Amino acid sequence: MNRQKMLMICAETASEAEFTFRSHTSGGATRWNTMTPEARVHYAAWVELVLQGKAVIAPEQEMAAAVVLAAARRIGLTITQGTTRDDAIIIAVTRYFGVAPGDITGKRRLKRISYIRHVGMFIAHAVGRSYPETGRMFGNRDHTTAMSAFQKITGILADPGHVDHQACTADVAALRAAMNLEEPPAPPQSGTGQAAPPGDEAEAKNAA
Repeated sequence: MNRQKMLMICAETASEAEFTFRSHTSGGATRWNTMTPEARVHYAAWVELVLQGKAVIAPEQEMAAAVVLAAARRIGLTITQGTTRDDAIIIAVTRYFGVAPGDITGKRRLKRISYIRHVGMFIAHAVGRSYPETGRMFGNRDHTTAMSAFQKITGILADPGHVDHQACTADVAALRAAMNLEEPPAPPQSGTGQAAPPGDEAEAKNAA
């Protein structure tokens, strides 16, 4: 498969992610199957710039840019920019929850931030990152922290009676869709940001 065809595959995947995101926020995006051929070529050119680290990325396009990197990795398309798939995961998670990257990679112990960090670790493991890699991605934490996050979210997602089950399920499903994860990870990982009480400075048990 030549590079142009691979770029078009990434562009289609990213445009669908952008459409889904904008349909829940500002609106204004166009679905791939309704774009003109010229518009598709233009979007693919933007994808190439993303892969080279030269794209101008509007806030509403951050999710699409993250999906570009994830899709490029899956199909073997070379990423020549400095942004890695780790960055793509951090971008997707922080954009979804409305926090800064430093919040989830730093040492903050707000319960809500701990939850978001756990969800991010869940997503990281879902796209194939090992526990040690996941720990390093989230502020050079130990692999046991990533494993603990995975186990916590596994328990929440598997227990319909858990107080955070509904919010956690919604968060994980939204991020899986945004990152274009076709198969549910087995087993699931982190907690639920929406369910975590704001302003609670106590870290959840086993959180880093």
